[in-house]
Amino acid sequence: MISALLMAVCASPARIAVLGDLTGGGDLTAFESCLETVSLMHPDVVVNVGDLIAGYTDDRLELEAQWEEVLGIIRSRIPGMEIVLVPGNHDITRNEAEQAWREMTGTSPDRVEEHSGVTFVVWDTSRMEHLDEAGLERLEGLLGRVGRRDTSVLLTHRPFWMLSGEDESLVADLEDLVSDADIEVVLGGHIHTYCRESNDGTEYITMCTSGGDFGGEEIQAGRFHQVGWLTLDGDGVSFALLDPRHVYPPDLNTVEEETLRYLLETRLLAPRLLEAALESAALTLNATGDGERTVHLRVDPQGWGLRPESLEVVVTPGEARTVYFSQNPGEALYPAPLLTVETAYGPRDKVAVFSVRWPVLRTLDAPEARAVVDGTCSQGEYPGSTEAVFAGSDGGADALPATAFRVSASGNVLFVHARMQIADDLDGEAFGLVLCAGGEYWRVKAFPDGGADAIRYSGDGYSSWRSGWEAVSRAEDGFWEAEFAVDLEEIGSYEPRIRADFYRLSNGGLAVWAWPLEFEERCMGIVNLEFRLP
Repeated sequence: MISALLMAVCASPARIAVLGDLTGGGDLTAFESCLETVSLMHPDVVVNVGDLIAGYTDDRLELEAQWEEVLGIIRSRIPGMEIVLVPGNHDITRNEAEQAWREMTGTSPDRVEEHSGVTFVVWDTSRMEHLDEAGLERLEGLLGRVGRRDTSVLLTHRPFWMLSGEDESLVADLEDLVSDADIEVVLGGHIHTYCRESNDGTEYITMCTSGGDFGGEEIQAGRFHQVGWLTLDGDGVSFALLDPRHVYPPDLNTVEEETLRYLLETRLLAPRLLEAALESAALTLNATGDGERTVHLRVDPQGWGLRPESLEVVVTPGEARTVYFSQNPGEALYPAPLLTVETAYGPRDKVAVFSVRWPVLRTLDAPEARAVVDGTCSQGEYPGSTEAVFAGSDGGADALPATAFRVSASGNVLFVHARMQIADDLDGEAFGLVLCAGGEYWRVKAFPDGGADAIRYSGDGYSSWRSGWEAVSRAEDGFWEAEFAVDLEEIGSYEPRIRADFYRLSNGGLAVWAWPLEFEERCMGIVNLEFRLP
C-alpha cells in the first residue's frame, strides 16, 4: 500500500519536499533520516519552513558555525537539489543574525523565487511576535510580484492564521491577500505540530519538525519527525505526510482538531496551586467548546497524599466543574503531583491523553535589611530563612548540585543572594530571578564570570532592561555565588507582595523555585516585603 502511494506521488509534475523545524534540542540523527527520505523520493524542489539553527546569539562566529554545520549536513545528504530556505525566529533573532543569514544562505529574508514552474513567495516573520500591519504590507508587496495564473506557494515560519491571541481582523486581511493572489498552498512551521485546513481554495499547512523537539510522539496529533510531500499540477494540489517509517494522509490532523487539542491541554485543567498548610486541593475543569465531554482523571500524588487517585468528571458547555481532593503532604514539595487526562475530542472522536504537573504555591518572606551587593552573604544582610527546595524542569525532583538563596528588602530595593555548589565546571552555569509587576515581567540573570544580562517582557515582546538593577558574582572553594539588587519602584512594584521566581541553570539542567518557570503570574511564587507590610 505504501509503495503504491509513493509511486503515485512521485509521478506528479511538480514535486516538493517540505522540511520542518530543527530547533528545540535539535536531533541531527532524525534530521538526517528526514533528508535521507527526501533523497530517496527525488523531489524537484526542497523547502524548509524555518528554524534550522539554534541562534539567539549575537556572536557572529557562533552563528556562522551553526550555519556551516547544518548546511554541510544538507549538502552531504541531498547534494545538488534545489532548496528554498525560510527564516525562523531562531535563524534571525536580531540584526546580527540577519547579516549572518544573508551571507551564509546567499538570500534575502523576504523574496520571490521560481523553481520547476512554481513561484515561491518567502515572507519573513522571524521577528514578528504577532501579526501586524507592517508585516502585511511587506507580504502585499511580495504577492504583487505573483501572477494570478502562476502556480504559487507562500512560505513563512509563523502560522498566524491559526495562532491564538492574534487580531482576527488582521488574520482576515492575511487570508484576503492570499486569496486575491490565488495562492495554491501556504506553508508554515514554528508550533512543532502538524495540522492542515482548506480556506477559500487555498491549502494552509503547518509542519511539525524534521529533527526539532515536539514533546512526546503522538501520530494522530501530528507530532513526529516528518517530511511533507507536496505535488502541484497547475491549480491541482495534493499532499502526503512522510516520516522514515510511514506515509500519512493530509487530513491526519486538521486545524479544528489541533485547536481543540490545544484548548484541552492549555485550558481544560485549572488547578488551584497546592498549599501545604491546607487540608484540601481544588481542581477546576473548564468547558472547551465542542460539546459535553467525559474526562477521566488519574492522579499520581507523589508526596502530597492526594485522594482520590482516579475519578470521572462530566463537563458541559458553558460551565466549569470543580472537584476537590483531600491531601496529606509530607515534607517534600517536589516532585509535584502528576495529573493524567484521557478524553475524546473532535468530530472523529480522537482520544487525547496527556499529563501535567500540579503546581505548588511558594511563598517567602523578605525581612527588612539592606545588603551590600558584593557577592557575599552575612546574617545581618539576610536575616531570613534559606530557601533550598527546587523542582526540576518538568516539576519533578531537582537533580542539580546544592542550590540555596536568601532575600531581604529595604528602601524599595529587593536583595537576593544565591550560593551554588559547582558540579564539574562552570560551563552553562547561571542564576536568575524573574519578577512580575504591572502585567510585565523582568528577568535578570548572572553568570559565574561576573557577566549578567536582563530583559523585560510584555505583550509587545522582549526588550533590554538596562537600569534599576545590579548583579555581582564570584566563585571559590567549590561554590559560586550571585547577588542582586533590584529597584522595585523602577519596575512599577508598589505593593507589599510581589510575584517572583528564582532559578538555576547548570550543565543543561534547570532548577526552579516555583515550577513552572514561565512568564505567567499565576504560576509564580510570592515574596512578602516586610518593609511594606502594615
